[in-house]
Amino acid sequence: MGYKALLFGASGLTGSYCLNFLLDQHRYDEVAIITRKPIQKTHPKLVQHVIDFGTIKKHRNLLEADHVYSCLGSTIKEAGSEQAFREIDFGLNTYIARTAYELGASRFSLISSVGADPDSRFFYLKVKGETEEAIKSIGYKSLLIMRPAGLLGKRKHMRLKEAFGNLGGRLVSPVLIGPLRRYRPIKAEAVAFVMCQLPEESLNGIHIYENDTIQQLYDQFQGKAE
Repeated sequence: MGYKALLFGASGLTGSYCLNFLLDQHRYDEVAIITRKPIQKTHPKLVQHVIDFGTIKKHRNLLEADHVYSCLGSTIKEAGSEQAFREIDFGLNTYIARTAYELGASRFSLISSVGADPDSRFFYLKVKGETEEAIKSIGYKSLLIMRPAGLLGKRKHMRLKEAFGNLGGRLVSPVLIGPLRRYRPIKAEAVAFVMCQLPEESLNGIHIYENDTIQQLYDQFQGKAE
């Protein structure tokens, strides 16, 4: 009998890639997603749960799974305030991680950010760091944390500003060398691939994948290693 995967953020840029990768994996008999709105996708393994995340505590039973993948995230601008941002990135992620663990999950995979640090003077990075630390303390057998820089990819509803951001990211990457290399934008597909496709071996414990490492692993899996 295979495992059950539970994915949050399936409608987002990285999450949509994660969903496809998870559905293609033989180890999962079921891939459940929890979203605010239904997504237009069908698959024999796919189970969709549409809820209001403000009432997630009323849906505790939906968080039962073997492996949990969180692509949840926002920006302060999108959330509307620092407090609203914290409620999503810290509050929602830590509640999901803690509850899923209590219900038997053995692995949690999280998308964080390059520069995440609970002692950072930048609010965004501070919250990302605090989220990581809180989830580390839960006790998962396997915890995978991705720390990408800017994400490249075509969003479902690409705005002009985002299109220019993608172009700018591609143009600036070659000049980000040395210590600045870690800030090179990376394809969302690469982050999702490494997050969902890493081999099962030697993944017990806490593993943090920095931006450069994610790119290197992706290149290796794609046969592009230098």
